[in-house]
Amino acid sequence: MTTTAKQTSPAHLTQPGHPSRRGRPAKTHDNRAVRAWLRSYWDRWDFSATNPRAEDALAGAVNLRTQGDTGRGLSINRLFHVLRSLDTITTAGVAAVLSCAKSTAEAYTRAARVASGVLEPLAVNSPPGTAPVEAEDWEDFAVPDNISDGV
Repeated sequence: MTTTAKQTSPAHLTQPGHPSRRGRPAKTHDNRAVRAWLRSYWDRWDFSATNPRAEDALAGAVNLRTQGDTGRGLSINRLFHVLRSLDTITTAGVAAVLSCAKSTAEAYTRAARVASGVLEPLAVNSPPGTAPVEAEDWEDFAVPDNISDGV
């Protein structure tokens, strides 16, 4: 007679596709276009100097409040970091990027989804920034022979 051991580990029960897993799948938001666009800027300050309308969108997303939300305000710098770091915005991804509590991650996830939705048309239709996209894009530049030693 064969018996199957019932695995009751909480980690096992939360695996996607497990028959006893309850609830709906996690909400996700595709952020690839916005992430690629934001990574073409050196930092948030370079981004905001070039795109004041987009900076206003970030400020608006940070100031969003749900009914009954009495928590502290969110940081535009941290929201920019989230948008620049994740291809897919999920609460778990935001919590990992920011190393924060679940409630804080949920607030930043809501703000990131709104900001990404507003920034996506700008990302698709705007020219990229001036920063190299990846570190591998750096090249050694030749130094001209006619540079003097300050004499």
